[in-house]
Amino acid sequence: MRKITANFFRADRDVAQAIHAKLMEFVAQPRPVDESRTANVDQDTPVLLRNIHHEVDGDFLWDLTRIRNIPALPVSDLAGNEDRITFTGRQRPAEYTAGIFDVATRILALHDLPHGVTHTMVAKYWQLIIPELGRFRFDPILEQRAADLVMTAGGFARFSTSLAHMGNEQRLRGLGLTDDHILDLIRTYSSPNIVITLSIDPRAENAGTLSVNRIRDLANALLGLGRKHVKKLSLVVEDEAGDRFPVNLLKDRIMESEDLTPEEAAEVTDEIRYRAIRNAWGSRKNELRARYRDVE
Repeated sequence: MRKITANFFRADRDVAQAIHAKLMEFVAQPRPVDESRTANVDQDTPVLLRNIHHEVDGDFLWDLTRIRNIPALPVSDLAGNEDRITFTGRQRPAEYTAGIFDVATRILALHDLPHGVTHTMVAKYWQLIIPELGRFRFDPILEQRAADLVMTAGGFARFSTSLAHMGNEQRLRGLGLTDDHILDLIRTYSSPNIVITLSIDPRAENAGTLSVNRIRDLANALLGLGRKHVKKLSLVVEDEAGDRFPVNLLKDRIMESEDLTPEEAAEVTDEIRYRAIRNAWGSRKNELRARYRDVE
């Protein structure tokens, strides 16, 4: 059965008020027929703000369009009769991605689509639309149990990740990493698949707070690559008593899914997508607002 799945992210610093002001500016204007709400998040990926709904609870439902730079698409029927659809003019295939942004907590609930707008693209979009924002990212939100383990860890005993089909290091450049060691690894070995396992002694002199923070930042950045590229990402956390606990960062992310009827799956309209993202946010809103109410 086809589903609509929403993932949850939080901006790593306070950008909410600037985005809120720009959204209110956009809401007050008629929908433009120019490119004032469009940003090229990379040279082949234009993203534009398609629709904005100022919700009654202070958050915003927005709909972003990702335009895929594909001049033609192959098509086939079940009998193997093949053809091509060629796109003329400036129009190209588009994928619509609904999301809800909560200004109070700077949390983003985002529809998960193979060719949709990702949370890294959302961050890049707003950096381009509001240049004074500077660089920031949306980090995946973990379930409370996993978040508590990771954020209160005295150290990490093991860090494991498996990356597939990276293509090139450009995909990692927008993650906001402070080190280039992962990029260097890819360049040096030219490998399409990378498996990294670090065994760490949390009690060693060089495994202090700085190392813990670096691993947290690296884990958040790698999660930003999405499930297509990150096949495994886990930590073994050690608490102050020396007890160790495994955390699967892929399975422990907050996600909400809604089943579609066969009729809905045949044509996923705006109404269906907006309903699903509102339901996803509604199911977690009180919990997440309580968690982040007093967190800077």
